Amino acid sequence: GVMLVKKLGGFLLIIFLSLGLIGIISISTEVQAQEEDFDLLEATDLLAIIDGDEVYIQDIDEFLHTDELIMTLFQVDQEFTQVLIQSEAGQDLMNEYRKSRFPDFLTYYLLQREIERKGIELTAEKQEEIFQEHLELILVQSQRTEEEFVTMLQQQGIQSIEEYQQFFQEVNEEDMMIYLLQEELFAEITFSEEELEDYYQENKDLFFQQAGVEVSHILVEEEELAEELQARAKAGEDFAKLAEEYSIDPGAEQGKLGLVTEETQFVEPFKTEALALSAGEISAVVETQFGFHIIKAHEIVEEGSLDFSEVRDEVEILAMEEKRSSFWDEYRQELEDEVEVELKL
Repeated sequence: GVMLVKKLGGFLLIIFLSLGLIGIISISTEVQAQEEDFDLLEATDLLAIIDGDEVYIQDIDEFLHTDELIMTLFQVDQEFTQVLIQSEAGQDLMNEYRKSRFPDFLTYYLLQREIERKGIELTAEKQEEIFQEHLELILVQSQRTEEEFVTMLQQQGIQSIEEYQQFFQEVNEEDMMIYLLQEELFAEITFSEEELEDYYQENKDLFFQQAGVEVSHILVEEEELAEELQARAKAGEDFAKLAEEYSIDPGAEQGKLGLVTEETQFVEPFKTEALALSAGEISAVVETQFGFHIIKAHEIVEEGSLDFSEVRDEVEILAMEEKRSSFWDEYRQELEDEVEVELKL
């Protein structure tokens, strides 16, 4: 939902860098070692003339990671790959592929040129900052702890966060430069409160709240203890204190679980019982696979749109993403409209 969209350094990190990179890791070092036996990148032929500058096949091949593609093909079918590299028909096929990807390459080329023109530099501090944002985003999206993420990396043959960071920075150097270009361009974009309120009014359905109930619970292993605690809570003892003392649910501080709605991923029959309570009511003992629960209802939340004041930060994030996204599309379009290109393939 909206609430998970955190201020994680903006548009590009979410679009570009949050793909996780895990897939790329499968290009093994063995493949990279074999690569040197191939004369793949003897592609010194002219690709295009862009605003008077000569650009070569090897430039687009670096952008497309053609060598890695060929190596992967080689592992699947050596004979076909040899024909692809060495025959004229194979070269024609490769050139068709390059042509089909030329628009993407052109965008990339023009952005790199802008980065150079503006003198944008990727400092070690910036790299660190971008990586930390990327890592935080991955953990939020995959709902993993750092330890679980490291375990996943180790299954991919990467031993530590540090090793992953080094890999990330190598693979994403160009993307990080583009991110810095975006940061510079986006610094100009601001919103007045009035614009934010307008955005909220136009997108009210994004800030819709399901009906539900705010609850706390106490979870214990023995039914007898649960019955005793239920009676004590009913008799007026402080529910939060009882939860702190007896509950075995470490994720619920003072027993607080937050809002339960029809959509929430709570186990049955816990959810049914919770949704049937009225404000201030304490449930009978409920048994689930986790043990025995006593549930206390706090506020009953009506279905409807949340007030602007409650979601102002989320509104700002979403409005900003939308404005940045259209600004970025226009910026790239302008670069492409002004360029003179003569394709030589």
